[in-house]
Amino acid sequence: MRARHVLGLALLTSVVSAAEVRLPTSRDLLGLPPVPVPADNPLTLEKARLGRKLFEDKRFSADGTISCAHCHKPERAFQDGLPVSEGIQGQKGTRNAPTVINAAYFTTQFWDGRR
Repeated sequence: MRARHVLGLALLTSVVSAAEVRLPTSRDLLGLPPVPVPADNPLTLEKARLGRKLFEDKRFSADGTISCAHCHKPERAFQDGLPVSEGIQGQKGTRNAPTVINAAYFTTQFWDGRR
């Protein structure tokens, strides 16, 4: 019985580990072409994990209560789906949270051309 539990746990661990290795692509998320990755700065699983930790870290907000993922929700194509975003202490912004997919390659962020 114990051997069966160990084998089952090993199988589950390998399946979870294999699932972690494949990172979602822009095409997976929105049907967009692949993000160009600089040859001198390749994407790695470690960098993706660090990025996720930083994206979910609440310490980057002004009062330490919300993370980037609060408004830029992965399950909503990294935006919040609201007409006007809600920030710290329930404050309403003046616009919605735009997607952050491919944001590293944007020359401007907002419709008015701000950087």
